[in-house]
Parts: sequence; C-alpha cells; structure tokens
Amino acid sequence: MINKTIDLCGEFPYENKKNNDLRPTLDTYILKGNKKRAAVLICTGGGIHLHLSERLNQ
Repeated sequence: MINKTIDLCGEFPYENKKNNDLRPTLDTYILKGNKKRAAVLICTGGGIHLHLSERLNQ
C-alpha cells in the first residue's frame, strides 16, 4: 500500500485563527498494482459556519 500526505496549501500561506499548527491535507491509501479500482473521497466537517440573524433567534 502506498501512503502519502499531500499538503493542500502547498507553498501558499494558510491562516487558521483557532490553531495555526493545523493545515489542510489529503491522505492517500493506494493499493499497489495496475488494476483499476474505485476511489473514495471523505471530506470531514468543521469548515462550515452558520450565522443566524438576531430575528431568527427570537
């Protein structure tokens, strides 16, 4: 199995206001061989912020 971690920001600066040590990455788990296989992409949450107006909170 081939495992690689790819830094999605590359050389570009990434500012995270909550945790500056955290950078977005993509971890690969690739089986060896030339056989074509399906792929699965898992995108975890945490990047969406919900902002409600004060009128909706009443």
